[in-house]
Amino acid sequence: MREIEFRGKRLGNGKWIHGYYNPCICPGKAAICRLNDNLSTSHAYVDPETVGQYTGLTDKNGAKIFEGDIVICSKSEDKYDKGLIFWAGVSTRFARSSEGKLRFVDLSASCKYEVIGNIYDNPELLEEKHGEN
Repeated sequence: MREIEFRGKRLGNGKWIHGYYNPCICPGKAAICRLNDNLSTSHAYVDPETVGQYTGLTDKNGAKIFEGDIVICSKSEDKYDKGLIFWAGVSTRFARSSEGKLRFVDLSASCKYEVIGNIYDNPELLEEKHGEN
């Protein structure tokens, strides 16, 4: 069974928090709840736009891959796939812009992905540079 975990950026200080998602009844608010060591719970309000679920996958370094992460998969020293992680209903995929067109690719075991950032903290990582493929 896949581990259920979410992350989101705290309102106020912008730090990431991990735990269970709680879409509050207050419009425009959401919270991430955590179970503490003493079995009590704590929560923090987060920006709902930054909430992403753990995909159940880890990168080549063992880091958990969440929705909103930016990953690369090296094909050779000068060619690689880079894209944004998202959930597509039945599978984890990443979106990659190639020659001005958006391409959706399933994450495959044939490539070892590496998380290099996320869309919220590092949107510039998705900008294409000449020579990328």
